[in-house]
Amino acid sequence: MKHPLKVLALFDTTGPVAPDKDLSAELQTLDWKTEAHVLAALKELGHETQYIPIFDDLAPLRQRIATFRPDIVFNLADQFRNNRAFDQNIVSLLEMEGVPFTGCGSVPLTLCKHKGVSKKSSPIAASMCRTSS
Repeated sequence: MKHPLKVLALFDTTGPVAPDKDLSAELQTLDWKTEAHVLAALKELGHETQYIPIFDDLAPLRQRIATFRPDIVFNLADQFRNNRAFDQNIVSLLEMEGVPFTGCGSVPLTLCKHKGVSKKSSPIAASMCRTSS
């Protein structure tokens, strides 16, 4: 690795959590196994890592992006306000902020929720999925 990256790990929660809350205890539970493994792997690789939990307010995420200035957001959030239909909105915010992130872009996430569109074979849809990962 040329140099360590600044990585912001983004998690969703099932209820409100202060953005600066220490989640060490939660990260020891089975419910947070994925998040704990991601953070451990990033640390082992030598990256500077911070995490932020979100539930129903994206202002702390925008503030953390502004202050931490991550090279990339490791997006583990797949819901907002316990609603999986809002996952593309989180990604839209990251796109608007101009921050690189892991996972799919907002357009493919929106399209995949429409059964008729997602079942069609389209070169345009296929190219959008390839370029947003």
